[in-house]
Amino acid sequence: MKKNLSLTFVLVALIAFVYWKEELGGQKRKSIEEKNKQAVSVQMEDLLSLQLPNASLIKEGNRLLTSKTKLPSSTKLLQEMITILHGLNIVRTFNTEEIKTLKESDLFGPQTLAFSFDFPGHHYAYRLGNALKLGQSFYVEMIHNQEKKLVLANDTSPMEGIYKDNEQLFYQKYHRLRILLSLNEEAFIDRRIFLTLIQKQFKESDIQSIAIKNFRNRPFSVNFKQSKTQPELLAGIKFNTDESKKFLQELFNLEADKLYQRPVTERKYLKNELSVMNIKFENQNVEIHLFKKFQNRPGIFLYTNLDSHIYELNSQKGRPFFSNVQDFWEKKIHWDEDIGLKDEFFTLQFSPDKKIPLVIPKQQNFEVKLDPNHGPQYKNMAVKQDAFKGLFTMLLGMGKFVQADRVSPLTNSEEEILNDSKNRLNILILTAPQNKIRLIRKADEIILSDLIHKVNFHYLVGADNTVSVKQNDYFESL
Repeated sequence: MKKNLSLTFVLVALIAFVYWKEELGGQKRKSIEEKNKQAVSVQMEDLLSLQLPNASLIKEGNRLLTSKTKLPSSTKLLQEMITILHGLNIVRTFNTEEIKTLKESDLFGPQTLAFSFDFPGHHYAYRLGNALKLGQSFYVEMIHNQEKKLVLANDTSPMEGIYKDNEQLFYQKYHRLRILLSLNEEAFIDRRIFLTLIQKQFKESDIQSIAIKNFRNRPFSVNFKQSKTQPELLAGIKFNTDESKKFLQELFNLEADKLYQRPVTERKYLKNELSVMNIKFENQNVEIHLFKKFQNRPGIFLYTNLDSHIYELNSQKGRPFFSNVQDFWEKKIHWDEDIGLKDEFFTLQFSPDKKIPLVIPKQQNFEVKLDPNHGPQYKNMAVKQDAFKGLFTMLLGMGKFVQADRVSPLTNSEEEILNDSKNRLNILILTAPQNKIRLIRKADEIILSDLIHKVNFHYLVGADNTVSVKQNDYFESL
């Protein structure tokens, strides 16, 4: 018995040893083989310097800086470059005898690009040579310390884009690699507006509030921690948490197109102020001023109290500074959370003295029916489902009607005008247990009025006829 137990123990130990050697050892060998295939192996955290034909980066402290301007380099761009370089796989290594038979001009022409990396105790230098159409590869000279190699490599890194075949993809990747290696130092500058705070571990979620004053809209402020705005939310309107998060992310990660190293005194050349934004963190206040001109050159330029730089943005990146308080509001009508979980009864009114009772039965597919309890006056009417689908797409804030373009208070003077029977030709009123909504169709606009909370929702629809106010579009005679 003891002998059998001993044999079993030995067998289990052997199996474990074989697994460790073959499986785990095999994984390690595979990892080493894949690494040996790489023409360039770079770990950014250990990088001391990077030399390119038109740029030089040197590590000072824990950041790589541009050598001329001493500005922090873009981690994003460096990581993009390293990802591509890691994808350069060796497909063939030439021996000494083969190299003797090759002409230098065939390997490395006048457009050859030389680049190098320095790590603690190691220097890696490379030359990117000519591309070969046959085999879709290119020459790379590799020098590690004093050891030199000549190889053929291809680019296995991913690339988005359109290409008709693998040959075209190869040349697109080769061209991309050449562009990256030819970048100048300005391209490597980290141009994020909030870089100073990012380096101090600040995040967009640390922003407590903002106040904006711009030439397009009246001044306003947003308190993100309390989900409040000033001017205050209109009755029935909710704070838009999702849009607020998107705004903060876009703002905090804003990267300028250009950065100008200038003394503070040169801010006097900024003209035509467009916007002022004050941003409050727990222990930090940031002030940003946006201008239309710098040294008489048109564009969008800004400065902050975080540094002395002047930043230039394109119009798309300047959007946060032209925000409106309503960008932080949910501009749609809110319904009970259990809507659709039961039969939904409502009426449509196209004239003051005629309400048509309807119901949306509790079921999977949307369908509007005449209320089975309706009077005999509606027995010869049939419901047109497409019109109701368009109406409820807007009412429920779906599809292209997720939000109104703007909202406004419903005033008493509006009520008096609309209650006049002469003005009721383009009006529909929907009454449900928790809502009473009036829909008004104008030339290029639809106005949904929440008659309970006295709020107008304005939708700029142009000639779009998805939503109608005409009774004939919703019903037909049998």
